[in-house]
Amino acid sequence: MTNDRTRALLLIFIAIFSVIFLKLAFLQIVRHKEFEERSLDQHQRPVVLAPDRGDIFDRNGNILATSVDKWSVFVRPRAIANKEEIILALSSIFPGEKALILKKFRDKKNFWLKRKTDKELACRVRLLKSTGIDVQTEKKRVYPKGRLASQLIGYADIDNNGLSGIELGLDESLKGKEGKYVYQYDNRGRQIATAGFRQLESPEEGMNVYLTIDEAIQHVAETSLREEAKKCGAESASVTVMDVKTGEILAIAGYPDYDPNNYSKTADKFHKLSPVTDIYEPGSTFKMITACVGLEEHVVDLDSVIPTPDEFKVEGIKISNSHPVRYYGKNSKSLRDVIAESINTGTAHIGLKLGFERFHKYIVKFGFGARTGIDYPGEVRGIVRDPSHRERGDTATYTFGQSIAVTPIQLVCAIAAIANDGVRVRPRLIKKIESPDKNIIRSDGPLEVERAISIETVKKAKELMKGVVYMPHGTGHKAKMLQYSAAAKSGTAQISVPGRGYLKDRFNASFVGFVPAEKPRIAILVIMSKPRTSIWGATVAAPVFKRTGEFALRYLNAAPDL
Repeated sequence: MTNDRTRALLLIFIAIFSVIFLKLAFLQIVRHKEFEERSLDQHQRPVVLAPDRGDIFDRNGNILATSVDKWSVFVRPRAIANKEEIILALSSIFPGEKALILKKFRDKKNFWLKRKTDKELACRVRLLKSTGIDVQTEKKRVYPKGRLASQLIGYADIDNNGLSGIELGLDESLKGKEGKYVYQYDNRGRQIATAGFRQLESPEEGMNVYLTIDEAIQHVAETSLREEAKKCGAESASVTVMDVKTGEILAIAGYPDYDPNNYSKTADKFHKLSPVTDIYEPGSTFKMITACVGLEEHVVDLDSVIPTPDEFKVEGIKISNSHPVRYYGKNSKSLRDVIAESINTGTAHIGLKLGFERFHKYIVKFGFGARTGIDYPGEVRGIVRDPSHRERGDTATYTFGQSIAVTPIQLVCAIAAIANDGVRVRPRLIKKIESPDKNIIRSDGPLEVERAISIETVKKAKELMKGVVYMPHGTGHKAKMLQYSAAAKSGTAQISVPGRGYLKDRFNASFVGFVPAEKPRIAILVIMSKPRTSIWGATVAAPVFKRTGEFALRYLNAAPDL
């Protein structure tokens, strides 16, 4: 009986010992890595190593966006023993954050006291030598040129994420890759200075982006636009300058603009690049597209006689001129006169001869109704009705830029196609993308999209556009330059509002063309929205065209042709 009890107790002890042994083996062998990581988590604190976001340059290497070192203060109230003393000290260093400091200390929650502040303030915080306060180095995005090309470049937020413009569109290339390291801490949350830190991942710098814009041309274009917009009382305005051969955008801007260093102080609607993201009815600038199609399809020639009554009806829609026909006969004109004097009824008759389907085919060939493919987020297609869904009068109203909605970048590309012997090219904003070690990751070149019109039609179209500037009754006299010839078209269009129709007293005034006229280098489009001193593009937009064009050609060493 005794031996049985002894044997039973022995088996029980063996079983208990076996369970303990297996448990220890399981914890120390099978789950060893898990507990090691837990231990490290309790005594190590990971810190993110922010990468250098890539810089943004103009075509000549002038810096437009870069990153600088700043310091951020993180507070852990539970790890601070002398709380009252620290609260007073921090409130003295950051008086504007006193309410936040008091609230967070009462809540005992960890918090960022200040992100990306100056070195002087960071040094004052470090002198407190508090175990519950961490001062970390971070990168802050800055824009040395302020407002210059702000809507194009965009901005990055406090965490260096691109939120608009090129900063957003090329965020993956610019932002780089974060690194990580860890510091050792004791059981009271104090950093062990002698333990140093262990790097887990190295940060990778972002790539540098070179834009096609030229800082000098951009500055003159923006300054001219701003001055003229204020002078004529325009609510908003835009300018686009494009190399007609390569598609490179040399300058592009909207007004009002903003300072990306303080982007939160300006309304979001001014952060967009309106030449790419906004649509409008182009008005009489579209008459050059109508003229080109009529010439290409041989329904009209330069000296053809075209009816130009003050008004007439098409499918129940009244077509009328924006101003009385003044020169060389009232009821009929040549195509030269129709374009120079900008007569709605004359271009409407061209559209009626073409028919909507034939007209629509060329509208598409010129690039309207489709995105251009420009490297900017938020580009829109515009509005061009399919022939099967056209409305009454569209055949006539399209001819002078009404009932059709385009983007400024579409229009400048179409006019540039005329300058480029009839071939449309894709507009470009990116010159190249370069890695930190100077290897070229991407280099964009000219891309021909398609031929819109023949060279024979181009020659005649240039004659029409020169007539706008140089014929006695042309509307574009203010675009005349001293040393360079100009080919252009003015435009004025009533602004339409969904549900309200066309506003009687609100207009978009525009002026588009290329210079020099015979050997074109650049195409320019200027738009003034809701100007108050004059509604005519030839009056309020042409001066910006002239000033920008003259400077750009001299700057580019273009040979004078006058």
